[in-house]
Amino acid sequence: MKSARPDIVLSSLEAFQGLRLAMAYLRSVSIVFDRRGDGGLLDAVDRDLRMMPADKADEQQLGQVRAYCAKAVISTHVALLYAAIWWYQKLVEINPSLKHDPLDAELRTVVDSGLLESMREVRNAVFHIRPSTRAERLISDVVNRTLANRLALAKLERLLYDATEAMFLNPEALFQEKEEVLMQGFRDALAYYHEHLADS
Repeated sequence: MKSARPDIVLSSLEAFQGLRLAMAYLRSVSIVFDRRGDGGLLDAVDRDLRMMPADKADEQQLGQVRAYCAKAVISTHVALLYAAIWWYQKLVEINPSLKHDPLDAELRTVVDSGLLESMREVRNAVFHIRPSTRAERLISDVVNRTLANRLALAKLERLLYDATEAMFLNPEALFQEKEEVLMQGFRDALAYYHEHLADS
């Protein structure tokens, strides 16, 4: 196998690390939607709010708090999901051997439906320093496009995890080199360090 250029390997690793970090943040938010027969964490928030003393907040105020909480979680989830997709696409652009066909098939539909562009706008609204007055409309657009095209954001998230798992199982594709060649390169670099640099 021809040796990969170091800059390509480093770019590939940077994109892979960006993808994994985005997935870690995404998981910390998407866990709110986990359902184990109890309605998920958003329903737990709802129950906690309802247990507040009556003189602390009326039903209308509780409804507003619940709505704000749900919108904040959904906005952050969509923004982080877009970030993970962006890193995946960048990684595959650098290293096409890391393509995950089931994810790419789903992403084609996401792109063709305009959903990815809507998700990008949500990402910009969530992560930009100035608050966006369009956030509510943008989330509605994502939801409408998702429903209209029978797409599931949870499925995209699962496919991203499948893709990263496949990358972990195939380090030769990730590093673009056989493992024994990589280990020999590491040993050579270590020997060079001890011979020429360690004393200085």
